[in-house]
Amino acid sequence: MAIVQIHELPGMTREQYEQGLRALNLSGPPPGSHLHAGGPMEGGWRIVEVWESEAAANAFYGSESFQQMIRNTGIPAPTITNYPVETVRK
Repeated sequence: MAIVQIHELPGMTREQYEQGLRALNLSGPPPGSHLHAGGPMEGGWRIVEVWESEAAANAFYGSESFQQMIRNTGIPAPTITNYPVETVRK
């Protein structure tokens, strides 16, 4: 089942967000990703993602490249809220 994830990262800056994207060096969305949207929230950054499954999201976030990017950028740990979704239209 597809999921929507909302990541809220208090203290994260635009510079950290952009540095993280560059460090991942993705030529397109990661496998299983339908949508990634990021923008400022009061006091930090919010990221909204749609994944084909929770397993696909976990595979990406557990990958060595993602974990190394977190270590190198000092991005704060997010609060993540998951919601199941029935329909994803592209």
